[in-house]
Amino acid sequence: AAEGARIRLFGSVLLPNLAQLRQMNERPWNGVHFSERYLSSLDGMAECTKEVLGAFSGAGVEPIVESKVRTSGDLAALRDLLA
Repeated sequence: AAEGARIRLFGSVLLPNLAQLRQMNERPWNGVHFSERYLSSLDGMAECTKEVLGAFSGAGVEPIVESKVRTSGDLAALRDLLA
């Protein structure tokens, strides 16, 4: 990299919803491990995701939301999560 060039870092997160929670419990991505707290409930998923987003923010990591946003409700939930 050129001197003074900034490397951009990206990290994946999921929009907490029941379908995504069910998928990660039943068919998690290969090589990805989620904590028991994350997988235990929608509230646990949301709390862990917010903690990860806080860590991303502190480290300058740009989040990539790996969930489908299909409805205005999904969009509202995404806005709340990223706020």
